[in-house]
Amino acid sequence: MVLQRRQGVDILISHFELRRHGHAHQPGDTCDTIAEAYSISTWQLLATNGLDSGCANFPQSGTLCIDGSCPTHVVTAADTCPGLASANNITLTQLFSYNPQLNSRCSNLNQAVGHHICLDTPYDYTPQPNHNPPPTSASVAAPIPTNVVAGTNVYCGRYYETQENDYCAYVTIKNNINL
Repeated sequence: MVLQRRQGVDILISHFELRRHGHAHQPGDTCDTIAEAYSISTWQLLATNGLDSGCANFPQSGTLCIDGSCPTHVVTAADTCPGLASANNITLTQLFSYNPQLNSRCSNLNQAVGHHICLDTPYDYTPQPNHNPPPTSASVAAPIPTNVVAGTNVYCGRYYETQENDYCAYVTIKNNINL
Protein backbone atom coordinates (compact mmCIF):
# COMPACT_ATOMS: atom_id res chain seq x y z
CA MET A 1 0.00 0.00 0.00
CA VAL A 2 1.18 3.48 -0.82
CA LEU A 3 -0.20 6.68 0.61
CA GLN A 4 -0.51 9.36 -2.06
CA ARG A 5 -1.79 12.90 -1.93
CA ARG A 6 -4.05 13.85 -4.85
CA GLN A 7 -5.82 17.18 -5.12
CA GLY A 8 -5.25 17.78 -1.42
CA VAL A 9 -6.74 14.42 -0.33
CA ASP A 10 -4.68 11.56 1.12
CA ILE A 11 -5.64 8.21 -0.40
CA LEU A 12 -4.25 4.74 -0.04
CA ILE A 13 -3.28 3.06 -3.32
CA SER A 14 -2.94 -0.70 -3.63
CA HIS A 15 -0.07 -2.19 -5.62
CA PHE A 16 -2.41 -4.87 -6.95
CA GLU A 17 -3.10 -4.19 -10.61
CA LEU A 18 -6.29 -6.21 -10.65
CA ARG A 19 -9.58 -4.40 -11.04
CA ARG A 20 -8.77 -1.04 -9.52
CA HIS A 21 -10.98 2.04 -9.53
CA GLY A 22 -11.10 5.33 -7.72
CA HIS A 23 -14.33 6.44 -6.10
CA ALA A 24 -14.91 10.12 -5.38
CA HIS A 25 -17.04 10.35 -2.25
CA GLN A 26 -20.61 11.57 -2.83
CA PRO A 27 -23.09 12.90 -0.25
CA GLY A 28 -24.86 9.98 1.42
CA ASP A 29 -22.14 7.42 0.61
CA THR A 30 -21.53 4.78 3.26
CA CYS A 31 -19.05 1.93 3.27
CA ASP A 32 -21.89 -0.43 2.33
CA THR A 33 -23.37 1.66 -0.50
CA ILE A 34 -19.89 1.92 -2.04
CA ALA A 35 -19.24 -1.81 -1.54
CA GLU A 36 -22.57 -2.57 -3.23
CA ALA A 37 -21.93 -0.15 -6.11
CA TYR A 38 -18.56 -1.74 -6.90
CA SER A 39 -19.47 -5.34 -6.00
CA ILE A 40 -16.78 -5.76 -3.36
CA SER A 41 -16.87 -6.82 0.27
CA THR A 42 -17.18 -4.08 2.85
CA TRP A 43 -14.11 -5.48 4.62
CA GLN A 44 -11.98 -5.29 1.47
CA LEU A 45 -13.05 -1.69 0.84
CA LEU A 46 -12.04 -0.77 4.38
CA ALA A 47 -8.81 -2.80 4.37
CA THR A 48 -7.65 -1.47 1.00
CA ASN A 49 -8.08 2.08 2.24
CA GLY A 50 -6.69 1.55 5.76
CA LEU A 51 -10.03 2.45 7.37
CA ASP A 52 -11.46 1.34 10.71
CA SER A 53 -13.46 -1.88 10.83
CA GLY A 54 -17.22 -1.72 11.15
CA CYS A 55 -17.22 1.47 9.06
CA ALA A 56 -16.37 3.51 12.15
CA ASN A 57 -15.04 6.98 11.30
CA PHE A 58 -15.87 6.45 7.61
CA PRO A 59 -14.64 9.48 5.62
CA GLN A 60 -17.20 11.95 4.33
CA SER A 61 -14.99 13.33 1.56
CA GLY A 62 -12.04 12.39 -0.64
CA THR A 63 -11.34 9.49 -2.96
CA LEU A 64 -11.30 5.81 -2.06
CA CYS A 65 -9.40 3.03 -3.79
CA ILE A 66 -11.60 0.18 -5.02
CA ASP A 67 -9.51 -2.94 -5.49
CA GLY A 68 -11.09 -6.11 -6.86
CA SER A 69 -14.64 -7.22 -7.47
CA CYS A 70 -16.73 -10.21 -6.46
CA PRO A 71 -20.31 -11.42 -6.19
CA THR A 72 -21.45 -10.24 -2.77
CA HIS A 73 -24.04 -11.07 -0.14
CA VAL A 74 -25.36 -8.79 2.60
CA VAL A 75 -25.05 -10.79 5.82
CA THR A 76 -28.21 -11.20 7.90
CA ALA A 77 -28.56 -12.31 11.51
CA ALA A 78 -29.94 -15.65 10.27
CA ASP A 79 -26.88 -16.45 8.11
CA THR A 80 -24.32 -19.10 9.03
CA CYS A 81 -21.04 -19.84 7.31
CA PRO A 82 -22.01 -23.44 6.41
CA GLY A 83 -25.37 -22.17 5.13
CA LEU A 84 -23.77 -19.46 2.98
CA ALA A 85 -21.20 -21.89 1.59
CA SER A 86 -23.84 -24.51 0.76
CA ALA A 87 -26.28 -22.01 -0.78
CA ASN A 88 -23.54 -20.61 -3.00
CA ASN A 89 -21.92 -23.91 -4.00
CA ILE A 90 -18.58 -23.13 -2.37
CA THR A 91 -16.61 -24.74 0.44
CA LEU A 92 -16.13 -23.22 3.86
CA THR A 93 -12.43 -22.88 3.04
CA GLN A 94 -13.31 -20.84 -0.03
CA LEU A 95 -15.71 -18.65 1.95
CA PHE A 96 -12.98 -17.98 4.53
CA SER A 97 -10.32 -17.32 1.90
CA TYR A 98 -12.58 -14.83 0.09
CA ASN A 99 -13.34 -13.15 3.42
CA PRO A 100 -10.20 -13.24 5.59
CA GLN A 101 -11.90 -11.17 8.28
CA LEU A 102 -13.96 -14.25 9.21
CA ASN A 103 -12.31 -16.56 11.72
CA SER A 104 -12.12 -20.31 11.12
CA ARG A 105 -14.96 -21.06 13.56
CA CYS A 106 -17.12 -18.35 11.96
CA SER A 107 -17.90 -17.08 15.45
CA ASN A 108 -17.51 -13.49 14.27
CA LEU A 109 -19.98 -13.60 11.34
CA ASN A 110 -22.35 -11.54 13.50
CA GLN A 111 -19.94 -8.60 13.12
CA ALA A 112 -20.64 -8.65 9.36
CA VAL A 113 -24.44 -8.37 9.70
CA GLY A 114 -25.60 -5.62 7.34
CA HIS A 115 -22.27 -5.64 5.47
CA HIS A 116 -21.23 -7.21 2.18
CA ILE A 117 -19.05 -10.34 2.02
CA CYS A 118 -17.55 -12.02 -1.08
CA LEU A 119 -18.98 -15.26 -2.45
CA ASP A 120 -16.17 -15.74 -4.96
CA THR A 121 -12.60 -14.56 -5.17
CA PRO A 122 -12.18 -10.78 -5.26
CA TYR A 123 -8.88 -11.29 -7.04
CA ASP A 124 -8.57 -11.52 -10.80
CA TYR A 125 -7.53 -15.15 -10.69
CA THR A 126 -8.81 -18.13 -12.62
CA PRO A 127 -7.64 -21.44 -11.18
CA GLN A 128 -5.86 -23.70 -13.61
CA PRO A 129 -7.03 -27.30 -13.89
CA ASN A 130 -5.24 -29.41 -11.34
CA HIS A 131 -3.84 -32.43 -13.16
CA ASN A 132 -2.07 -33.67 -10.06
CA PRO A 133 -3.52 -36.34 -7.79
CA PRO A 134 -4.98 -35.12 -4.51
CA PRO A 135 -2.28 -34.11 -2.04
CA THR A 136 -0.94 -36.69 0.35
CA SER A 137 2.12 -36.75 2.52
CA ALA A 138 5.19 -35.88 0.48
CA SER A 139 7.18 -39.00 -0.39
CA VAL A 140 10.30 -36.93 -1.11
CA ALA A 141 11.13 -33.70 0.66
CA ALA A 142 11.46 -30.65 -1.57
CA PRO A 143 14.89 -29.01 -1.70
CA ILE A 144 15.07 -26.48 1.13
CA PRO A 145 15.44 -22.93 -0.17
CA THR A 146 18.38 -20.93 1.17
CA ASN A 147 16.11 -18.16 2.50
CA VAL A 148 13.90 -20.31 4.76
CA VAL A 149 13.34 -18.66 8.13
CA ALA A 150 14.75 -20.52 11.12
CA GLY A 151 12.07 -22.69 12.72
CA THR A 152 10.18 -23.32 9.46
CA ASN A 153 8.84 -26.84 9.01
CA VAL A 154 11.28 -28.33 6.48
CA TYR A 155 9.25 -31.50 5.88
CA CYS A 156 7.52 -30.04 2.84
CA GLY A 157 6.61 -31.35 -0.59
CA ARG A 158 7.14 -27.86 -2.04
CA TYR A 159 7.82 -24.28 -0.99
CA TYR A 160 6.30 -20.98 -2.09
CA GLU A 161 8.23 -17.74 -1.83
CA THR A 162 5.84 -14.93 -1.01
CA GLN A 163 5.73 -11.92 -3.28
CA GLU A 164 5.16 -8.30 -2.38
CA ASN A 165 1.46 -7.70 -1.67
CA ASP A 166 0.57 -11.40 -1.30
CA TYR A 167 -2.54 -11.92 0.83
CA CYS A 168 -2.93 -15.24 2.66
CA ALA A 169 -6.25 -15.79 0.90
CA TYR A 170 -4.67 -15.10 -2.50
CA VAL A 171 -1.78 -17.54 -1.86
CA THR A 172 -4.15 -20.33 -0.81
CA ILE A 173 -6.35 -19.83 -3.87
CA LYS A 174 -3.42 -19.42 -6.27
CA ASN A 175 -1.76 -22.61 -5.02
CA ASN A 176 -4.96 -24.65 -4.65
CA ILE A 177 -4.39 -25.10 -0.91
CA ASN A 178 -7.24 -26.33 1.25
CA LEU A 179 -7.00 -25.22 4.86
